[in-house]
Amino acid sequence: MSWDLAISDAGDFIFSAHDLAGVSGTDLLNQRITTRLKLHRGEWTYDDSETLGSQLYRLTAEHGPHAQTTAIAYARDALRDMQNEIRLDTVDVQLSDTGDHVILIVHYTVLGDTGAQPTDDQSNQDVEIALTLGGTV
Repeated sequence: MSWDLAISDAGDFIFSAHDLAGVSGTDLLNQRITTRLKLHRGEWTYDDSETLGSQLYRLTAEHGPHAQTTAIAYARDALRDMQNEIRLDTVDVQLSDTGDHVILIVHYTVLGDTGAQPTDDQSNQDVEIALTLGGTV
């Protein structure tokens, strides 16, 4: 079963009983999805191939279908390397009225041996990520 250190929404390690907390199963998948979408592509020093992360930071404060289409494409591209772990069912994007932030809702199905417990509906999952456009995530 796969596991990793648990990371808070602010990007900090989570402590539990005087030790670092861990995460596994669908919680781990949700954490990996969130990290890939929030991390700027090419930003992590140890990613020599510069394939980790997304280009969502390139979105500017624009409205309408073009921004949604672009955000969906960027999200799908960022999650492409997880194709052995998840099947993307849909990526939904909600833009704020002011155009300064976006909420991505990723609907996926768990595949393979990820440590997640599949249910009768093949373990369909949702992850919701809020991003600020044109700035830090």
